[in-house]
Amino acid sequence: MTEKDEAVTEHQPEDSAPGDPDGECGESAAEPENTDVLHRIILSVWGVQSLAVRGETFTVKIGAKCTAGCSMAGLPVTVWDENHEKAAAGNIGGEIWPQTKAVYWAEVEMRAPEDTGAHTWFVDCGAGYFEREHETDPVTFGFRVSPPLDSEVTIKVVDQYNKKPIVKANIMLGLQRAVTDESGLVKLKTAGGEQKVYAEKEDYRLHEAVADITGNTEITIEMVYAPLM
Repeated sequence: MTEKDEAVTEHQPEDSAPGDPDGECGESAAEPENTDVLHRIILSVWGVQSLAVRGETFTVKIGAKCTAGCSMAGLPVTVWDENHEKAAAGNIGGEIWPQTKAVYWAEVEMRAPEDTGAHTWFVDCGAGYFEREHETDPVTFGFRVSPPLDSEVTIKVVDQYNKKPIVKANIMLGLQRAVTDESGLVKLKTAGGEQKVYAEKEDYRLHEAVADITGNTEITIEMVYAPLM
């Protein structure tokens, strides 16, 4: 049971020597004396939720690192949608992300579009903000937008023959995922209407069905035990 449209991020934070914590692009202790050294800003995006609700706000974390170790504090960053319209903006902070040496970051809030389905947005930065010239490239991230999650669905998974609850079955309802508890139960918030539901568990046949969700709904799934011989 897979979902190909998971959120995608590029250029994950890397380790490097940090620069000075002021707002300008300063010399780091490890920076070569050669003033002709190339300075490139590497952008990264993480903390992207795979599913956003139409019209509601969500946040992502944006990181920036100079390959020569400069401080990125104050760097302006902008989020653009697929139509090249501005979706959000902010400034990189003065703190370095834990367990990295030079990834400065900021949390930026934006609003999900009204169009449901998959979206790919991108982030760029004002590389000319610093006195020293920098090169950079934009970075993309993906997410999906759903209608309002106004229904709660309770799913119970049992063995078809002995009716005992199946623990740790993987459930997928629409774009929502969960794992059943000790009682074979899982509760999910989702949008109303027809939704595909899958149940997967080792030694059982994959269960696939379509559920009509109307308000709060209860679903019982009976899985067939069929271990591989």
